[in-house]
Amino acid sequence: MIVTWLEQHGSSRPLAIANPVTQRTPLRQTRAIVDFDVLADNLRLLAGHARATGVMPLLKADAYGHGIVPVARWFQQLGVAMFGVANAQELEVLRTAGIDTPILVLEALFDAELESAIHNGGHLSVGDLAYGRRLSQAAVRAGLDVSVHLNVDLDIGRMGLLDEAVEPVAHQLSDLPGIRVCGLYGHFPSADEADLAPTRRQLQRFEQIVARLATVLPELRYRHVANSGAVLQLGGHAAFDLIRPGIALYGIAPSPEAHVPRGVRPALSLVSRIVRINRYQRKGSVGYGMTYRVGSGSSIAVIPIGYGDGYPRALSNRGSVLIGGRPAPIVGRVSMDMITVDITEHPGSPQVGDPVVLIGTQVDAAGGEHSIGAADIAALCDTIPYEITCNLAVRIPRVYRSGGQDVAWSVAGDRIPDTGGAR
Repeated sequence: MIVTWLEQHGSSRPLAIANPVTQRTPLRQTRAIVDFDVLADNLRLLAGHARATGVMPLLKADAYGHGIVPVARWFQQLGVAMFGVANAQELEVLRTAGIDTPILVLEALFDAELESAIHNGGHLSVGDLAYGRRLSQAAVRAGLDVSVHLNVDLDIGRMGLLDEAVEPVAHQLSDLPGIRVCGLYGHFPSADEADLAPTRRQLQRFEQIVARLATVLPELRYRHVANSGAVLQLGGHAAFDLIRPGIALYGIAPSPEAHVPRGVRPALSLVSRIVRINRYQRKGSVGYGMTYRVGSGSSIAVIPIGYGDGYPRALSNRGSVLIGGRPAPIVGRVSMDMITVDITEHPGSPQVGDPVVLIGTQVDAAGGEHSIGAADIAALCDTIPYEITCNLAVRIPRVYRSGGQDVAWSVAGDRIPDTGGAR
């Protein structure tokens, strides 16, 4: 049980989370910092909130931008029951990195991908009988059995079985060679919204299906339906054998209506430094299209981050960053590699090299904390916070911390142990 493990072991410092490779060039000052200890706290708090005996962290999209391999290694040490990924490629990445925790591939796969996924020991999702038969044939060719989770459509209209098809398909699948049906799951389409009536009806349907399958599949081991929204808003009512948190596990609420429990915090900060300050002695303009005009006496700071790093261009002339713990407005257009910030009236006289926080918290001179969250940026860009972290490019180094120290980093997919603190 994950809660018991964490109570016994706490947020111990990670071991062997990185692969040794050579790195001569210092890391960019623009970097994402991921706190392992925060991830451990979030895991414990969400598991306790949902009264869960098992947790399946979702690692899709490079662990929601946090770095799939280091995060998986950390969660594996914390004793999670299973991981969830989107596709066969993510499964391959984890197996190549030595992750041996069970992994569920949530998407249906093309025939050319099936044998690879089977050889990598993936649990595979099945949402129709024809696909199940092709999977059986691939398993027989591979000479291996494959663990299958039946996918039930709970009104999301994607890859799942309709209610009336679940039992007959379960019967037929269980008779196919190479197939071992060990799981049943569904996905709520609106569990993070204020109106939970549809979700409660979908949960009731899922409970009925679970009850009906008890005799068909008496050895069913993994029943799971609780995504982040359901974990937060339904708690233990939707826990079953596993909860399946995604964005909430990384400390970000999936919507304004679904609040994370007290103590759950964002694990990722996005930081940089001022690389140049332009001080204008006459009127001028800033950025592509000359969309921002400056007057005499203006001071504009240049920060080395842009839409090539996944920082949204929609923040042009409307976003802000933190310098010295105080907001500073983004002026001009966000370019591929740089943004410009007006510091003309900023207290504290910012200088080249001063730290900049783009996502995260910074303390001002008086000791006050100011924060910019992924949700704040998403609101300005008319999107969701998932998109903000998932879009962070691989050219942004990920630096991993535990116990207040940098313990590893990743650069464009290469995981490097930190032997000398921050670089």
